[in-house]
Amino acid sequence: MNLLIVSGLSGAGKSVAMNALEDIGFFCIDNIPAALLPSITAFSKAGDKVMSTDAYRRELIIHLLRYLYLELFNAYEKESMLVNTRKDTRKEELANKFFSLIMKHFKENKDVAFYADKLCITSKYLTMVIKETSGKSAKDWIVEYIILEIKALLKNTSLNIQEIAIRTNFANQSSLGRFFRKHTGMSLSQYRMSHLD
Repeated sequence: MNLLIVSGLSGAGKSVAMNALEDIGFFCIDNIPAALLPSITAFSKAGDKVMSTDAYRRELIIHLLRYLYLELFNAYEKESMLVNTRKDTRKEELANKFFSLIMKHFKENKDVAFYADKLCITSKYLTMVIKETSGKSAKDWIVEYIILEIKALLKNTSLNIQEIAIRTNFANQSSLGRFFRKHTGMSLSQYRMSHLD
């Protein structure tokens, strides 16, 4: 007697499939995936040929087993794609929530830990998800939003550097200047002068 380990199906489908497999010499241990029921039924219908002494019995059994394995693989692939889609959807949802939080809080909070805490995840996981979904790290996105805000404020010539530092929540003009130069390669005044209309 052959041994086949299967899992998944319950109820009437289970008994039909198990009977079909038992009819052709397989002993079923558990349940059967619903996607395999048509394959097993076809396998069962070919049972007479499998049990016969036809010249091509061996080839028939090999082809039926290949068919069963292909159906099993196909069912597995479909299920794994559903699981991956759900994971991707969750990661995209986290990324969208992260970007929404940045737009609200980037002026006051420049630390990834703040956003991770708001999303109830670790900083490491947030950085991994954002890198995977967008190609940039969470810190890079925070910095980009801050730089864009500073550039927009610098274009407004009615604001002095101290006011911009206050609006972007930097301790002073010096720390704002160092931050801006580090990420743009220009001083605040150089950027302002180059973007005067």
